[in-house]
Amino acid sequence: MLARLPLARPRVTLLCGLLLAVLSASGLPRLELRTDGQAVYPAGNRVVQQSAADAERFREPDRIILLVSARPGGPLVASPAGLRFLKEIDRYLRTLPVVDGGDVRSLASLLEPQSGLSALQLAGEYLEEVPATPAEVAELRRRVRRHPLGEGMFLSADGSAAAVYATLAEGVPRREAVEALEVWAGPRAAGSAFDLRLTGPVVAEVLLGRKVLRDLAWTIPVMVLVMALLLYGCLGTPGAVIAVLMEVLVVLACVLGGMGWAGVPVTLVTTVLPVVVMALAVADEVHFLERLQAFQAETPDVSRAGRRAAAEAALREMGRPMVLTSLTTAAGFLAFPASDIAPLRDFGIFAAAGILLAMLSSFTLIPALVVSLPASWWRPARRRPSREKGSRPSRFYAWICRRETRAFALGLALLAALLPGSLLLTVQDSWIDNFDRTSPIAAADRLYNARFWGSYRFDVVLESAEPRFFRGPAGVDLVQKVERAASAAPHGGGVASYLTPLRVLAEMTGRPGDVSQLPPEDLRTLMALAVIARNSLDLDSFLSRDMQAARVRILVQDADYRRGSELRADLGRRLEPLLRDRGVTFHWSGDLPVALEVVRSIVTDQLGSIGWSLAGIGLILLLVLRRPAHVVVLLAPVLAAAGLVFGAIGYLGLPLGIASSMFLALSIGSGTDFSLHFFHAYREARAVGADHAAALGRSLATAGRAVRWNALVLGLGFLVLTLSSLPPNRVLGMLLAAAMLAAYLMTVLLLPRLLRLV
Repeated sequence: MLARLPLARPRVTLLCGLLLAVLSASGLPRLELRTDGQAVYPAGNRVVQQSAADAERFREPDRIILLVSARPGGPLVASPAGLRFLKEIDRYLRTLPVVDGGDVRSLASLLEPQSGLSALQLAGEYLEEVPATPAEVAELRRRVRRHPLGEGMFLSADGSAAAVYATLAEGVPRREAVEALEVWAGPRAAGSAFDLRLTGPVVAEVLLGRKVLRDLAWTIPVMVLVMALLLYGCLGTPGAVIAVLMEVLVVLACVLGGMGWAGVPVTLVTTVLPVVVMALAVADEVHFLERLQAFQAETPDVSRAGRRAAAEAALREMGRPMVLTSLTTAAGFLAFPASDIAPLRDFGIFAAAGILLAMLSSFTLIPALVVSLPASWWRPARRRPSREKGSRPSRFYAWICRRETRAFALGLALLAALLPGSLLLTVQDSWIDNFDRTSPIAAADRLYNARFWGSYRFDVVLESAEPRFFRGPAGVDLVQKVERAASAAPHGGGVASYLTPLRVLAEMTGRPGDVSQLPPEDLRTLMALAVIARNSLDLDSFLSRDMQAARVRILVQDADYRRGSELRADLGRRLEPLLRDRGVTFHWSGDLPVALEVVRSIVTDQLGSIGWSLAGIGLILLLVLRRPAHVVVLLAPVLAAAGLVFGAIGYLGLPLGIASSMFLALSIGSGTDFSLHFFHAYREARAVGADHAAALGRSLATAGRAVRWNALVLGLGFLVLTLSSLPPNRVLGMLLAAAMLAAYLMTVLLLPRLLRLV
């Protein structure tokens, strides 16, 4: 028996546990934090790979959006004071070390399309001279409207906001750049009549990293406190609380330290790992220590020898179900490594490792602490019933014993009422959902999307096998048709391509109108001018240097999974006939198509992992129990509980997203614990000659009590996630707690009747 050595040599066991924890914890300083989108990109995904290649081909830099906006009751940005402030912001930004001074774009640096210029006179800028009177401001706004991008990206139509796009200097980390810009922008906004806010995906990534670090800094202490209170309420002895918390801290140090040594970063997916591991590591200890106290209640001997005997007896009774529940829970997590998303694989591997390590601790560290801690620490605050005296079930359990069929019918009725709601489930997600709606970044994002074309990019990349195809009339004509198709698609705020700078140049050189209808020689002139002024016109963002690839960009307001999916589907229908037989291929690119692939991959992976979880758990149960009917009986309550929660979130209109889709695979492994412990107690009672009714009553009185506390500990433990600053984690916490409650209810309602059947 594994526990004999720890019970005989507890100090050696505790020393080994301490050494393991210290060695593992030395890897904690190696832990890295990654909240960038690339951390959760699915490996081998075609859209992800093409978007990465396009970012290099079209020289896509990291840019931060600075949003200048008017304050209530203050002057508009489209005022002499506001335009002077905007020009100062543009000028000062160029001097900051974290910014590429040659690539700051705003109304102050935007080329103005003035007609009648020669080929060598490119243009002036809109704010070369800042308007001094309202009439001059009105004239400026009229001229801005003539620019294809003027009101879509630089100055809002109502004049209340302006956007500045600052490219980060090469080699500067994003976090360092955002922090420097925050320090720089705060005093400038405070000393002016305007708000100055940072927004965009780069800023969101950095702010998300801060939230994750804050969450990790306080959720672990809060979880430890919650576990301590729950364990004391359940077991009533300081020794039990201290023993379990020491085990939890050792497991946590090994898991997180192991991640550090393995070079596995903390991502949005793995932020919930400490809470999940702590909650599940406690589950088996509740059953073991409850049995330990029942054995101790049979004798007043609290000496070390008495505690050793009680621990041996409790482990003999509970060892088999503890091993089985740990293996099935770990099997549920080991379905995650089938995912093509690295953080999900990491989550599954290290969660499973934590569960197995907790199981090992149940037979080593916990027994050693049982005999090592002072005897007074194991005296309960209230007298615990012995196994015989505790054989009377609670009123709820007594009703189940008397009305077994009605309890079964009640469980089926709940399932029948809620399960149809699962047909209403939808998939929905957005990066802004990681922030509270009242947060500054969310408010800035809403304002930017309300005033401009949108912060999300959906790119259509066109590729031709013909050299320099997009320099000629055929290429220009095709891109213009794709632009029109993109403009007609739903949810697009605005469209831009390399035709945008060509139209600006056409008006500058006295060739306004449809550039696709220009004579070839005029088109060649415009293309030559565009190449000369490529940096000022941002030509590289839309046309490759070999001119065999062109990008049409759709900017989307308030983008999310549903809007992006509808846009992609509509564009596909429009472009297929347009490009057929033209020798030009197309693909999706940009942050919105990639976000769609990430959400789709995670949600489908999680739903697919349910099958792998059930297969792994079923195989383990079949190998141990050797009867398929028993396997079906044990899994039935878990599947029924999943149906309850799926139906409930469908009726409530809660969509499945990156975080919320994880709850089912997490709950299947942990929910199986309830039915396993109940089943084990029932079989033990039948083995000593009890009939079904007596075995059921005894199981409800013993295992039923432990299962109830187990569900309470797990449910309230997972509810700690509702205190997270990340809304998706709060939703995940509520769903996991609901899943534990549902698994408990379905176990005690359905299992008695199912056990009678088999």
